[in-house]
Amino acid sequence: MVTTDETEARTSTLAQLITRLPRPSARLNRPCSADLEELLMQCLAKLPEQRPPTAEALDEALGRCVSAGTWTLVEAKTWWRANVPAQELPPQATMPEKTMVIASRC
Repeated sequence: MVTTDETEARTSTLAQLITRLPRPSARLNRPCSADLEELLMQCLAKLPEQRPPTAEALDEALGRCVSAGTWTLVEAKTWWRANVPAQELPPQATMPEKTMVIASRC
């Protein structure tokens, strides 16, 4: 049975999700530059017209951030290996797949 307090807490949480989002740096308890955080907030915007319109626009905006270019490719690979579990790849087919088209002859 759900109590009134639990219902009010759930309603409050849902209302907050609809009306505001916590800043990424506060959620992660890690600092990030103000321009990057603002761009992240745009990506999380409720209304599509408030988000970057295309992947290219997002890429350009990321390139203009103060922190752009501060990581080397080696540092990025190291971070991903340490923080994201490896995904198992599906087994390779022993024989290449072939497509067969069956069409009636005229």
